[in-house]
Amino acid sequence: VVVYQVIENPSLPEEQECVYPIPYDRLGPINDPNTATLLPGSTCKRPAEEVQFKLQERAGRLYLEIADYTPIRKRVVSFFRSTIPALLFPPTLAPVLTSTDFDIDLHIVSNNGQHIGMNYSTGVYENEIEGATTSGDMPGGGPEWIELPSDVLFRAYLDASPALDWAGELGILGDIGGLSGRIRFIDFDDEGHRTETDPIELDAISRETASPPTTVPSSSSPVTHGPNPVTGTGTSFFYTLPDGTSTARLMIFNVAGRPVFETPLDADSTRFPSAGTWNPVNQDGIPLANGPYVYVLIANGKVIGQGKMVIQR
Repeated sequence: VVVYQVIENPSLPEEQECVYPIPYDRLGPINDPNTATLLPGSTCKRPAEEVQFKLQERAGRLYLEIADYTPIRKRVVSFFRSTIPALLFPPTLAPVLTSTDFDIDLHIVSNNGQHIGMNYSTGVYENEIEGATTSGDMPGGGPEWIELPSDVLFRAYLDASPALDWAGELGILGDIGGLSGRIRFIDFDDEGHRTETDPIELDAISRETASPPTTVPSSSSPVTHGPNPVTGTGTSFFYTLPDGTSTARLMIFNVAGRPVFETPLDADSTRFPSAGTWNPVNQDGIPLANGPYVYVLIANGKVIGQGKMVIQR
C-alpha cells in the first residue's frame, strides 16, 4: 500500500519541476518521504505503480485527480532503493543532514550513445532519447524512473558522484565502504500487459551497468531457436531481418538482466551459426550454467525480436 499525503499551497521555490510524492526506505538517520509538487493543470505519471496525478483548479478550489496509467509498448527502469552504509552517519552529523544531502542518480545510455540523467558538468538533467519521459532528478538517492520506447537498446547504471562530492566536503569520504542501489526493469506490451524483473543490485561507485533481459513481447518474433531446452548438443538460431539491414547482432541475457554473450550476425543469412549448432558459452568461452535465458535480435541498433531458452544439459 502506498499512501500519498496532499498538502495544499506549500511554500515552494519558483519554477519547481512537476514531479510526484512517494515514500522510500534508506539506511542511516534519514527516512523522510520524497515530496514534490503538482502545479494547477499539470499531470505527473508514475509508470512503475501505473498511476498518474493531475491537479485541477475549478472555481478557485484545487482538486487532485488520481487515475490509472498503463503504458503501451514501453519499458520502464525504476530505481527504488539506495543502500548507504549506516556507519557513514555518526550522531554528531545527524542534525545537519537532510534528505537531499546524499544523492545517487539513475542514468541511461542508449546503444547510440544518447544519455538520460544528470549532466554533472552543466548541472542540467538531460534527456537525449526521443519518446522517453522521466521523473527528472530526485535528490536523496531515489526514487527515480525513466520510461522509454520498447525498441530502444540501452544500459542502465547508478552514479554516486553527488554523494561522494558531499562526503568529501564533510571529510568522511574514507568511511564509505560501498554505495549501491536497486533497480527493476518493467515491460508493457501492446495490450498493456506487465512483466518485470527481480530487483537488480548495482554498485553506484563503479557505475556498474545492467541491460534489460527482454524486449516487449510481440505476437510474432523474427527470431527463434531450436532445440529447446538446449542440451549438450547445442542449439541454432533462425532469424529474419528487415530489408536494408546493414548491421545485426544477437545478445543473450541471464535472468538478472546482464548480458552473457553477444555475436554479430550475417545480414544476408537467416541462421546462426551458419552450420552446425551453438554451444552455450559466455563471451569468454565458459559454459553457461543451466537455467533460463533470454536472447534479443538487434538490427541497425534497434531491438526487433526476442525469445526465451532454457539450458538443460
